[in-house]
Amino acid sequence: KVEESELERRFKVAIRNWADHAENTDVTFTTTPGINGRDAFELRIAYNGQTVRYRVDEQEGTGTTPSTVPDFLIRRQDSPAPDVAVYLDGYQFHASPDINNLAADAAKRAGVRANGGLVWNLTWDDVAAFHKAVEGESLKTPLPRPLLSGTARQSAMRVHNAKSGMFDFDVTSQNPMMMLLDYLRRPDLEQWERLALSATAGAFADSSDPHLVASDDVENLIRSATAGSVAWPVDSESPSALARQWANNNGHVLTMLLDAAHTNDERWTVILSIPDGATDVSADGHPTRWRDWLQWANVLQFLRGTGRSVVIAASSQADNLYFDELDLVGSAAAAGLPSEPSDTDAAPIVTSLTDAQEDELGYIVGDPIRALVREALFAGAPDFEAGPEYGGEAIEAAWVDQRVGVCQPDQSIVMDGWDIRSVADWTSAELLALLKERS
Repeated sequence: KVEESELERRFKVAIRNWADHAENTDVTFTTTPGINGRDAFELRIAYNGQTVRYRVDEQEGTGTTPSTVPDFLIRRQDSPAPDVAVYLDGYQFHASPDINNLAADAAKRAGVRANGGLVWNLTWDDVAAFHKAVEGESLKTPLPRPLLSGTARQSAMRVHNAKSGMFDFDVTSQNPMMMLLDYLRRPDLEQWERLALSATAGAFADSSDPHLVASDDVENLIRSATAGSVAWPVDSESPSALARQWANNNGHVLTMLLDAAHTNDERWTVILSIPDGATDVSADGHPTRWRDWLQWANVLQFLRGTGRSVVIAASSQADNLYFDELDLVGSAAAAGLPSEPSDTDAAPIVTSLTDAQEDELGYIVGDPIRALVREALFAGAPDFEAGPEYGGEAIEAAWVDQRVGVCQPDQSIVMDGWDIRSVADWTSAELLALLKERS
């Protein structure tokens, strides 16, 4: 509890230091009387010609079920917006073998989200790193905490650009306290959902071939994924969902289901569950996985559009949760039949690549080009040829009939009637659109 109290104090000091910093002229911090003698303050943040205004109260209940009192409750004052419940989590009191509150924390925070609020999870390391960055003479940016890396990040960025995301995707990799303040500065829920969608798509693309899940198997799959031991059903000939699991380098796992009838609408159901048994919380790497779980929860909570759901839980809750309200479960139970696709011109769903396609991908030199072409093939692109030579130049990936190609970053190939671009100059959406147009 001493650590918890110190963390709350440091959070307030860090925000004040950030707001009052000489280089941060667009923010003001003002103390104001709180409730029952507790501290409160107001934040005003100018951005893009407008000023957003917030009141921040300490230790105020949310009135949600189960009952919960976050460390701070942030309410927007100038416009309607979701309240933000901020929880400052010391590892020892929340996720350690000695005191394991993971399931209770998850249940309380799920209640806040179910009531329309947002939840922001911050650890000691998050607050300390942010505080250190803003307390010096020069205003610094705390070190990032990458949500995705490698091919997963590349895939997420391609999707994000193709879908015209207005915020840079790497917003998701900010120090979580920095990201909270970024949200308060730019509280555009649609764009924050776009970030969550792109992150999910990146993890999905970086996973193995999808399982084809029948409507009758969806709920059991979600429950087993929440419990931490997925029971994959036999692939269905008429799938209701395409499902994959992804794990980062720390062993943190996401289970993702994509509505098979609405793939273009990005109707995701994501299970974000942390194992919380006695053996799990004593295992090597558990503190890191716990921080990953909290960070992903901050991002995935923005999946709130039609057909989109996220389960943020501890594994011990699996048998006591109800999944009927999840859109994918509810639609399957209500209809009993796959729903009609929303886009009749959409490319067919590709659930696995042929051996010939995999062989051809193996001839490509460079992971970025291979990842781009693989993503295009899964989205319904026709077969391609790796490395054909024309006039002494090799095109790394070419669709000869459509006269479309992808070349290396240091190449510049111009051929009559062809559209050949460096991998950095293509997005998957542009590539697919041109292939469809020329087919």
